[in-house]
Formats: sequence, C-alpha cells, structure tokens
Amino acid sequence: MLIASGVMLVHDIPGRIPFSNQLQKNPETRQTTKFLLFCIFLSLLACSVYNIHYISGMTNTNTQLLQEKKRLLDEIGHLGRVLHGTWLERYTTCSVPSCRCHTGKKHGPRYYVVINRNGKQLPKYIPKSRAEEARLGIMEYQRLIEIADRLTEINLALLKENKREQ
Repeated sequence: MLIASGVMLVHDIPGRIPFSNQLQKNPETRQTTKFLLFCIFLSLLACSVYNIHYISGMTNTNTQLLQEKKRLLDEIGHLGRVLHGTWLERYTTCSVPSCRCHTGKKHGPRYYVVINRNGKQLPKYIPKSRAEEARLGIMEYQRLIEIADRLTEINLALLKENKREQ
C-alpha cells in the first residue's frame, strides 16, 4: 500500500488487477478516473490552502493580541499616582453671621478625595496646591480600570484561540 497526501493507493494485492491495467482496458473509465483524481487533487489543495490561511491568521491574531497585552502591562507600570476615589469640591458657610458666605459667596472650594473603607465613605482633604495631582491620580485610576477591562478581553480571546489550536 502506498499513502500519498491522505489518499491511499492500492498496489500488488493478490487477485486484483493493477490500477493501470484497468485504465488501459476501458478508455471511458480512464477519463472518468482521471477527472475524479483531478477533483480529489483540487479538493486537497483547496483544503491545504484554507488550513494554511486559517493557521497563519490565528498566529497573526495571537501576535497582535500579545503585543497589545504587553503594551497595556507596560502602561500600568507608568500609573504611579493612582487614587481610587471620587473627586469632591465643597463650598461651606461659616459660623460668623455677618460673613459674606451667608449672602451667597460661600467659602471654598475645598477639595476632597472620597474613598470607601469597610463600606463607609471617608473624605480625605486635599490642599489646593496638590489638587491637580489628586485629579490626575483619579484619572489614572479610571485608566487602570479601562486597561483591566481590555486585558480581560484579550485574555479571553487568547484562551479561545488556544482552545481552537488544540
């Protein structure tokens, strides 16, 4: 038996006329057989081309996902001022009855970052000189959440691709 490209050709089986002798006896059968072999060849070729394209596409997708994942993980390393909280600006009135704050122009703003600890909201005072830095820290936290969401999508896609490859 000879196996070539997934097609098994039978030779030298006792009591069987060799394949080439059968083709020589009937020209009509020979043309039909050649046509069928040509169709099988084209089918195998098409399947091979599809598989090569599919596999290279998976590798390309995996490569892009892994590159994006690395870039996002590198970006996390640069988020050094992360503040998990909510920005709050507070305007207040004082206890002096004749103060302008009682006629409409309140004192402030005073800046706070409100954090959650054990289910309670705790406002943390931020001096005016550090207000911009605190706002950037809150923005960095929001970016961190976006990155975590995207990393989740990437990791799920990689798990799905790896499952297909196995």
